[in-house]
Amino acid sequence: MWAALGAVLILQACAVYIPAAQSLVGTTDLTATDWITAAAIASSMLWIEELRKAARTRLTEATQPAKSDRQRRTLGIARRT
Repeated sequence: MWAALGAVLILQACAVYIPAAQSLVGTTDLTATDWITAAAIASSMLWIEELRKAARTRLTEATQPAKSDRQRRTLGIARRT
């Protein structure tokens, strides 16, 4: 996923900064602020999904029954006292 995001950013940079590509696609130069805004918006769904998965993992772990002593030793989890 990160490689795809990087490839898209590189291709966008080519379309924006290479004069032949600018005339073909009809783009103009972007400022640093424009790039930061575009990257933040483009990656927002990735960040939202990662936060959703982390929250789901925490909620799932909180609602599961306690593990047996053998499972705890295997997983390296300290016993609650």
